[in-house]
Amino acid sequence: MISILLAVIIGLAVAGLVHLTLRLLPVGKKSRMAITVFAAGAGMLCYQIYDEYTWYQRASTRLGPDMQIIQRFQETSLLRPWARQWPYVSRFTALSHAETKTNDAQPDMFIVTTYLTERNRPTLKLRLIVDCARSRRTYFDNRTEFDGTGAPVDAPWIPMQADEPLRIFTCHRAG
Repeated sequence: MISILLAVIIGLAVAGLVHLTLRLLPVGKKSRMAITVFAAGAGMLCYQIYDEYTWYQRASTRLGPDMQIIQRFQETSLLRPWARQWPYVSRFTALSHAETKTNDAQPDMFIVTTYLTERNRPTLKLRLIVDCARSRRTYFDNRTEFDGTGAPVDAPWIPMQADEPLRIFTCHRAG
């Protein structure tokens, strides 16, 4: 919402500057108005492009020292033809090392907290159990039950590939 408001303010500011500049030149009233409207649109578009391409850097620098970005997702769109040549990061996943829990009875299992951050959307906090020995993961919440050995009971496990970022950053860091 703030980025839309800023785009409008910048569009109005650019339009005002262009309009004042054109009043000093011998330009007809209709031409001056058309150029002013075009300048407002161009100013808003330039701000939106700037905001899209700098969002990731701004969002990632606000992460704490215990957070590690494990995956970035780049965006392209037919509505943004320049993004096909220069894709931008529209969302990322961060892993909180400070919130990682271990269990001595299950040394290859970790409870990890990930944060799914996307531009113009609320950040989602997701807790997972990662089983490094079997290359799998499952969701963890208050209803998750554990057996006597510390393993989750009736967990719907999801297989993980060897090159999956969650597996790499959880298991290799621990190992």
